[in-house]
Amino acid sequence: DRHKDCVSQISLSDPEVTLFYIEVYEADNNIKSNKSKQMNQVYFGSHVTEAQRNLCTAYSLKQREYIGNTSMEPEICFLQTNLATIKKNDLVYDPFCGSASNLISAAHFGAFILGSDLDYNILYSRGKSSRSGAGLRSSAITLKSELTENYNRGHCLVGTFRSDFANSALRQPEKPYLDAIISDPPYGVREVCKKIGKNNSSLFKYNQ
Repeated sequence: DRHKDCVSQISLSDPEVTLFYIEVYEADNNIKSNKSKQMNQVYFGSHVTEAQRNLCTAYSLKQREYIGNTSMEPEICFLQTNLATIKKNDLVYDPFCGSASNLISAAHFGAFILGSDLDYNILYSRGKSSRSGAGLRSSAITLKSELTENYNRGHCLVGTFRSDFANSALRQPEKPYLDAIISDPPYGVREVCKKIGKNNSSLFKYNQ
C-alpha cells in the first residue's frame, strides 16, 4: 500500500527513480532464518548509475594496435574522464597524449578530442616502437584508424600536433574554449623526458 502522502504514480516496469532498501544481519551460519538473526544495519538509497567495469574489457590494451610503451590502462583513463565529468560534445585536450589512451576514453563519451606530444614518432607512427618486441611502427596504424575501426569514434578526433608543452603552441583566447584537460605527464622513467631547444649558456650575458 502507498503512503498517504505519496501522491505520484508508481511504475515498477519503467521507473524514473529506483530506491534500494538493504538489511544487514550478523554473520551466523548456524541460524538459517533472518527472523532469528540480529539486524546490524539498514541502508536506504537511490540508484545513481550502472557500473562501467565492462569498459575495461572493451578498451583493453591487448586489443589495441595503436599503442606505446607507456600507454595507460583503460581503467585509469576512465577514472580520469569520470572525474573530469566528460560529456558529449565537450572539447578535451591532452598535452602529453602519446598513444592517446586518455583521449580514446573521452571519445567514448562523445567528446571531441585534441592531442599534442613532443614525440613525433608516436604521433605519426614512424620509426621503431618503444614497446618491447614490436619492431617498426606501421604508418597505417594511427589514432584515427584506431578510433574508426575499433571504436567507431573517428568523428570525435579534431587532430593531433607536435608541441613542447613548456612553450605551448595553443593560443590564449579571451574566452576559454577547452572543456577539460586530462593527461598523464611524463615522469622520465619508462620514457626519457625531452624538451625542444638547447641549453647554451653562451647565449646569455650577466652583469658583473
